[in-house]
Amino acid sequence: AMADPYAVRLHSEQDLERARTKGQIVGWVQGAAVTFVGMLLLNFIGWVPLLLVLAVAGFGAYKYATRNKGNGAPAT
Repeated sequence: AMADPYAVRLHSEQDLERARTKGQIVGWVQGAAVTFVGMLLLNFIGWVPLLLVLAVAGFGAYKYATRNKGNGAPAT
């Protein structure tokens, strides 16, 4: 037999308070997790510009060290 779709289950004030408290705890845990992951992501992303600058500087130093020492004209 199917349950009556219009039946209403009444909850006590204690049930509602327990649900509210549980919802708040879950919200705090979710907020803390998102904050933690966000900080890790920002910490990682913070290194990206430094790594890019170091890569460009390293490439520039390599090109400078291996540049053609002459005036660019072929030797005859």
